[in-house]
Amino acid sequence: MFGKDIISEVDYTVEANVSVGDAVRLMENLEVNELAVVKDDIFLGLVSVDDIIDLEDQLQLSDIQSLELRRDSIDLGDHVLHIYQKFIASGLSLLPVLDGKLQLKGGVSRSELFVHLGNVFNITEPGSLIVLKLDKRDYSLSEIARIVEQENTSVLSTLISAVPDSQQIYVSLKLNLFDIQGIIQSFERFDYEVVAYFTEESYEDFLTDRYNEFINFLEI
Repeated sequence: MFGKDIISEVDYTVEANVSVGDAVRLMENLEVNELAVVKDDIFLGLVSVDDIIDLEDQLQLSDIQSLELRRDSIDLGDHVLHIYQKFIASGLSLLPVLDGKLQLKGGVSRSELFVHLGNVFNITEPGSLIVLKLDKRDYSLSEIARIVEQENTSVLSTLISAVPDSQQIYVSLKLNLFDIQGIIQSFERFDYEVVAYFTEESYEDFLTDRYNEFINFLEI
């Protein structure tokens, strides 16, 4: 999934001659902290609510001499994980999508991106989750997949994260199976450390908790 696949149907643009009051109200309605400013269909940059909230409502954006527009953006060909990194690095709630000629093609909000990430990693698909902990040097996706497939199960998605202050990693496996006791036993026979697992009910609770944590983090 790439930038071209996640362009929002929502119009996050305002003309440079829009008033401060209208721009702030539009941000509130769209639940974003930035908007893409355009003039004659040319992308000028992003205006932030923090930069204009204290200004006179009737003042036009184009008349604000001290206004600095951010040029953060994503490309049509950027992968969804690269886009996620840009959101985290920029701290923005909205990123415009540009083509190879730097022409504005649309935008995507961070809340919309979260939905796309869920689709990429099959988070909404029914099944269970197993979390392994192992040394980085011992990681082999083919071996892990082989153990899973021996139990007539498939890996729907894999997420890898570092264990803080160590040379180990967490490997989270989304599986298309509800009863995973056999798979857990298989991993333990091959000396894998199973640090957590979630069946369908607890898995939904786990995802809800992680979703709320993620949204709260993005809104900081």
